[in-house]
Amino acid sequence: RDEEQQQPDHNNAMEDSMEISLGMAFLEATREKELPLEQQEEQALDFIETMLSLTLAVVNVPSGTAAMTDCGLIPALVSVFSASQPFYKNGHLDCQRKYIASQAVQILDAAIVAHTSAFTSFHELNGVDSLVKCLQDELEEIKQASGVGENAMEVEYQAQTRKLTASNRVILYNIVNCLTVVFHQQEASSHPSGGNHLRTPALTAAMKELLNNIDSYGGLLIALVSTLLSDIMNADPQVVHHVHDSGIAASFLAMLKGEKANVPPSAELFMAIPNVLAALSLTENGARIVCEHNPFPTLLTIFHDKEYAMPKSKCLLNDMTAIVGSGIDELMRHVPNSRLLATRALVDAVKAVVAEGKAV
Repeated sequence: RDEEQQQPDHNNAMEDSMEISLGMAFLEATREKELPLEQQEEQALDFIETMLSLTLAVVNVPSGTAAMTDCGLIPALVSVFSASQPFYKNGHLDCQRKYIASQAVQILDAAIVAHTSAFTSFHELNGVDSLVKCLQDELEEIKQASGVGENAMEVEYQAQTRKLTASNRVILYNIVNCLTVVFHQQEASSHPSGGNHLRTPALTAAMKELLNNIDSYGGLLIALVSTLLSDIMNADPQVVHHVHDSGIAASFLAMLKGEKANVPPSAELFMAIPNVLAALSLTENGARIVCEHNPFPTLLTIFHDKEYAMPKSKCLLNDMTAIVGSGIDELMRHVPNSRLLATRALVDAVKAVVAEGKAV
């Protein structure tokens, strides 16, 4: 009897197993074939990019920023650019990955300005350190792609050309711009100042790398770096000593050395230069170094150099001479020793213009 009872149970189990196998076979036959890994990654990046675009639109509304911050937006954004970034052999995927990181930094920038809680959350997550690490990694990747040695960022001046893609420029610009915004916000808070961050080896090396290779990184980015430096020094004058001792000041002043300025044709950079010179002169020793370097003759050659004038460039339009002149005048007011140097440079510049006019 026991055998007769067990036989139907065994048959039922066999039937159930067969039905499951047939069901799984049906699912395998009807579902879409699994895409190659590269296509899966591309679809995932497309989805992330779309979501970040939507998030940026929401963050641009003040109430949207508050709601998104309460939902954990800031930790999510920080994780996007603080995690180790994979390198894709596919150039399209690598550019898309950089664009996504740039989107995250841009959204973070907007959220910090619009909502105080976002700024507090950003600092609790050590967001500045993550941004600086991302900047350092990006510069290191550019150096490797350009065939530059490992210790290039520590050398006073590197003549090798850096090979930058459009995606490199976008993410570098967004990171430096976000750092500028963050340090502005810190001035009115109890968080560590930008001077404390500038004293770190990572940010110091990054600033020197950018300023030592102006031709490669371009005038727009260097203008933003110059604005960042002047803002940090004006907010924390004690950091001026570090800027000079670490070589950042020497890297900046190198563009204003010689008979011709090593300055890309950028209106934004021209406007930033006098502000940086004034910030470098906030201390007595700093003012002495700037006066010894005497950047005024080289700076003023820009205004009678054909490379910066129409039709080759439009960078000197829109009252640029008045803007730069006001900056030099402000520097002369605060640094008496610079008055004679600047006045002589102005007279020599006028004489050069007259000589070029007579030669026509």
